Amino acid sequence: FVASIRLDAVGAGRPPRFAPLPEHPASQRDLVFLIDRGIESEAVVRAAARAAGSLAVQVRVFDRYSGQGIPEGKLSLGLRLVLQAPDRTLAQQEVDAVAERVVAEIGKRFGASLRA
Repeated sequence: FVASIRLDAVGAGRPPRFAPLPEHPASQRDLVFLIDRGIESEAVVRAAARAAGSLAVQVRVFDRYSGQGIPEGKLSLGLRLVLQAPDRTLAQQEVDAVAERVVAEIGKRFGASLRA
């Protein structure tokens, strides 16, 4: 016997919270950077989220690779940006502008470049 859990007490006193479904679709953009191996992925994610601003509903790592085709001391880091406005469908130009801001910020802060 390791532990007992009172299931009747789990979540007691808190009404369930529901979030309405979004009325407008989200847009995704994948960006793959070549960065120094010593840079923490989480720092890059935080910087990308700040650069993306209020339209970013999610920024996450979808790929991290080092090996054949990647220079010594570097790694390939893929970020997925999920962008959404609460009041409208984003235009392609808006998504492009956010992606450009993210690329510029990650390049300036970490010396990273987009991987071809």
